[in-house]
Amino acid sequence: MRFSTWAPAALLLLAACGDEVSGTYADEKHPNNTYTFDDGKVTIATPVGTKGTFDYTVEGDTIRIVLNANLGATMALKRRDDGSLADPIGSRLVKR
Repeated sequence: MRFSTWAPAALLLLAACGDEVSGTYADEKHPNNTYTFDDGKVTIATPVGTKGTFDYTVEGDTIRIVLNANLGATMALKRRDDGSLADPIGSRLVKR
């Protein structure tokens, strides 16, 4: 009987772990445009030298980056079957 109490919680925890994103992804055509995921934060660096760190959540195959919580501004990346990510304009981000 005790199994039935903790089993669903354990399964949810395991499922959540599979949704994590980690490491650095770079734009295939612009390798200086990077997204580095670590512990619920993503640091985005652009080719012109700007950099910002933001919170993100994972919902299935969607990674939602919170650009400005006060304004509700977000950006969504999509996981592709090959392990790469697609940004909002369809650029392919590959893991380094």
